Amino acid sequence: MLKAHANAGDGDGAAALFQEMGRYALEPNRQTFGKLMEASAKKGRVREAEGWFSELANGAASGPRSVQYAIMVDACAKAGDVDRASLWLKKMSSAQLTPDVSCYTAVINSCAAAGNPLLAETWFEQMVAVQVAPNAISYNAVIDSFAKVGDAAGAAKWQNRMQEEGTRPTEMSYSPSISAAARTGDGPGAAARLEDMLSSGHQPNLVCFNSVISAFARTGNSQQAERWFDRLRESSLQPDEVTFTSLIDSCAKRGDSERAVWWLESMVAEGLFPAVESYTAVIDSCAKRRDARQAVRWLEEMICKSIKPDIMSYNCVINSCAKTGDAAQAARWLERMHAEMLVPDKVSFTAVIDSCVKEGNAELATTWFERMVGAGILPDMVAFTALISGFARKGNVVRAEQLMQKAAAANLVPDVVCYNALIDGYARRGDVPMAAD
Repeated sequence: MLKAHANAGDGDGAAALFQEMGRYALEPNRQTFGKLMEASAKKGRVREAEGWFSELANGAASGPRSVQYAIMVDACAKAGDVDRASLWLKKMSSAQLTPDVSCYTAVINSCAAAGNPLLAETWFEQMVAVQVAPNAISYNAVIDSFAKVGDAAGAAKWQNRMQEEGTRPTEMSYSPSISAAARTGDGPGAAARLEDMLSSGHQPNLVCFNSVISAFARTGNSQQAERWFDRLRESSLQPDEVTFTSLIDSCAKRGDSERAVWWLESMVAEGLFPAVESYTAVIDSCAKRRDARQAVRWLEEMICKSIKPDIMSYNCVINSCAKTGDAAQAARWLERMHAEMLVPDKVSFTAVIDSCVKEGNAELATTWFERMVGAGILPDMVAFTALISGFARKGNVVRAEQLMQKAAAANLVPDVVCYNALIDGYARRGDVPMAAD
């Protein structure tokens, strides 16, 4: 009965059964307390498990053994308490008991979960120093600790060491290295690890393929992203929404809206449902081509399909309108964004300001600049530069210089575009000496 409660993680049930044992004058033994500890530990009630350990240590003649210490090490590790897990491991050694590989691995795993690969490495080396042979799970824990902090080189180093020391990598040895390389945008590195995984006879899961596709997509390398999509097709796996969205995004980064749309339509043909990220990537691809009409079309289609656009979706459309100098359209979409209970950000306002400047309407740009400030958003140098350029082009260099001074007062540093705009403004007025200064 007690074992059943322990397996189910039913600490309360186990405690009640323990109380019932007392009523019948049944003497608990080491196994009894071990099961009570297990039941509490499985629910993450570490302090309660420690209480049962203390009762065992203080009451039972036989006292705790390796199994009970291991339960405490594992409980603390799973609770993410690296220090306490380490403390229990040290207590175990102090009791002249030898921690096994699972105890050390539990501590290493807790270091990985805490994002501390150097400590994970230290515990691994301590394990080796006391001649406890590491297994694949131990190596994987260290690999994972480096991968979790995005240290692809560290993860690869430990995977190589694992092989050099005669431990055969598992699927879980490769996955973290692939993900870590992908997160840093290292497509070739992620692909090389995936190739190693395939050549070793392991079957990658969809996450591994998606990581590689995403890594190439982030740099706009559609050719390689699509190559790995084909490799994914050749396996027994099926692409998902993440796969297609990465491919759409790779096209968006190159401004290839036609290919981005093709991938979106392929996604739908597969019976998958594009999410906001997929549509936004298509809209972004249109914006990069300065195709405001198509950007608006895809945003409207998104809304029509009851997919709620996010701030990025609207900003892509506003930017596309701004790039073509359509201030009215840019402003309309910012207002629509606000009506949908989304808060326009610095990007939203700056794009509208820029669109007004492109239309030659510095006064309207000023109105939007003031609305931006009124909304509690501090303009950056991009917003100031747009407004300075707008007044300089109209020959109003006094206003342009006032804005430069205002930017400087806000600890912003005018760039070469600002100075060029002022030079151009003085030149338009025929004030060559000031332009030269």
